[in-house]
Parts: sequence; C-alpha cells; structure tokens
Amino acid sequence: VVWIVEAGMPKDPFVMFAILWLASVAWYAGHPWRQHAQFFKDWWPAFAALVLYMYSRGLSDELIGMPVHWVMPIEVDRWMFGGHLPTEVLQQQLCGDPCRSASDPRWFDLLFTSVYNTHFVLGLGLALVLYLRNRREWISWLTRYVAINVAGLVVYVFYPMAPPWLAAQEGYLDPVARLTGRGWRDIGLGGFHHALAAVGNPVAAMPSLHAGVAMLVTIYAVS
Repeated sequence: VVWIVEAGMPKDPFVMFAILWLASVAWYAGHPWRQHAQFFKDWWPAFAALVLYMYSRGLSDELIGMPVHWVMPIEVDRWMFGGHLPTEVLQQQLCGDPCRSASDPRWFDLLFTSVYNTHFVLGLGLALVLYLRNRREWISWLTRYVAINVAGLVVYVFYPMAPPWLAAQEGYLDPVARLTGRGWRDIGLGGFHHALAAVGNPVAAMPSLHAGVAMLVTIYAVS
C-alpha cells in the first residue's frame, strides 16, 4: 500500500517480483531463510521471460521495421459498427462531448480505473496464491500467463497498431482522450499513469493484453 501511494502501481517485473517475494516471506514467517531463498530458484524463469517481454515490447515496432497501422483498425471498427467508432461513442456517452482527460472524473471513473489496474497485479498475484497453496497449479497457471505475454509480443512485432487516442493525436480521428488514469486522480494516485506510460510502447496495442489476460483469468477460474 505504501509503495502504491508513494510510487504508483507496480509497473515492472523487478518491483512486482520483489513484492511477491516479501509476501512469500510473510506467509512463511519463522521458516529458515533457505526456504525464502527457494523463491528465486522457483521463479527466475518466469521473471526472465517477463523482463524480456517488457524491454522487447518497448522496441517491438523497431525490431524488424514494420509500419505502424493507423487507418486500417479505424476502418474495420467502423465497418463492424455501422460507420461509428465505439471509442468515440463510449466517450461521448460516459465522459461528455468534448471528452478531456483533465475534466472532473465521475464516480464510475474510479471503478473503471481500478479494474484497469488489476491487469498489472492480477496475473502474478494469482500465481503467488497458487505458489503458496498448490505448486502443480502454480506451474500450470504461470506457464499460461507467460505464454500469453510472449504471444502478444510476437504480434506486436509483426503488427504495430496505433490505439484510438494516438491516432487522434496524429490527426486520423477527432479528439479522443486517454482516460485510464483519470479515476484515481482525485484520491492522489493520478501520477501512476505517467509512470506506466513511460515504460510502454504506444503502438503495442494489438492484441490487447488487458482484455486477453482478463479472459485468461476468467477461463482458468471456471475451468
């Protein structure tokens, strides 16, 4: 809690794995330090893969020089939704017209931002719970979680795509706001969004791992 308030959501594998290790130490309080050190031996392959994902993702559109797709995603969305762009319609209905990221957030912005941020902790948080309770299921889940991130990275390399807010900045759309951090601004956590944006790649938008990991968690939970 102190880390989130002072520095924002855990935004890279180094911080996330440090928090997971401290949680493991707390769970096994009183056990010899050899058991606490076992955590690093068990987790290092997943840690290495996610570090590789994080840094490769930031350069994915530069690795083989594929052009960024600006227009095609817009045209496909409009074709699917009768000439309307879902992002524009949703922002007009839920945010206002015009919709600005600096405008006052509404009560549901807090809810949406909180749900959005579960993406950064839920996958590895679930992995930690399974690690402490069921090692076989931990391996099963962590393998799936790492695999979906690596698969997403492969697509980012071959199909860099601009999200609506970036396409709007470049003049391909009417103004579209980036609202992911707005809901937490009034409770003093708005700075996290800028920190997260600094380590990401704005054209690593297809596929959406925010949607993909959420679906993976859901399927795993009910299967």
